[in-house]
Amino acid sequence: MKRRGAIGIGTLIVFIAMVLVAAVAAGVLISTSGYLQQKAQATGKETTQEVSSGIKVLNVYGYVNGSVPSGANITRLAIYLSPNAGSGGIDLNNVKIMLTNSERMVVYTYPNASTLNNGTFFYDGAIMDIFEGDPENKLSSISTYNNTSKIASLWENLAYLTKEEEVPAFGIIVVQDADDSLIPAHPTLSWGDIVVVALWTIPFDNDNNATNGFGIPPSTKVIGKVIPETGDDGDIEFVTPATYTTNILELQ
Repeated sequence: MKRRGAIGIGTLIVFIAMVLVAAVAAGVLISTSGYLQQKAQATGKETTQEVSSGIKVLNVYGYVNGSVPSGANITRLAIYLSPNAGSGGIDLNNVKIMLTNSERMVVYTYPNASTLNNGTFFYDGAIMDIFEGDPENKLSSISTYNNTSKIASLWENLAYLTKEEEVPAFGIIVVQDADDSLIPAHPTLSWGDIVVVALWTIPFDNDNNATNGFGIPPSTKVIGKVIPETGDDGDIEFVTPATYTTNILELQ
């Protein structure tokens, strides 16, 4: 009897140990599965955002300064942008625009907060002429920023920032903004919004002297990207015409 009792107690101890091990293992499995589920949900959400978000290039227009046809180059670009379908908000303050003509690659950014306080780089109003003014012929005399709320001032300020401070930058001209999400400090593209990104081709200059000619000449292939913080990039790719016959050219 004593021997049977001892065997029974040993069996009970083994059974209790097995139950404890099973309980611990079950706890580890439940904890791990919960963590993996949360991780999978977060990854899925990030992947969905990455796939559905993004920016698209609607059109690219170039401006030729001077009489046409002539030997003048494209001095300014107007790039029409809109968010992809299903995209979340895209803060243009965090967007980069890359352009290359196979000889030089330039990265344009939106002016920082301190620069925005100095002049006009954001325009929201009636648009009489995207390429307003005659800033090409004022490059040598532009010596400071202009706070006047005009598209011409935006172009002049971008020229000063790009040429004098050597900071390639783009300005924003609002075309459509139903929800008022586009504001100077953090211009955010939401569904249905359309903006024009205005930039100079001053960096495309062989001798770094913008006063004696710069820009994109005829028969030049230009490629680039509009790169948001998250989501799909907008593609830029065009070949300039062999001869510029008008001042405003549809390039893409």
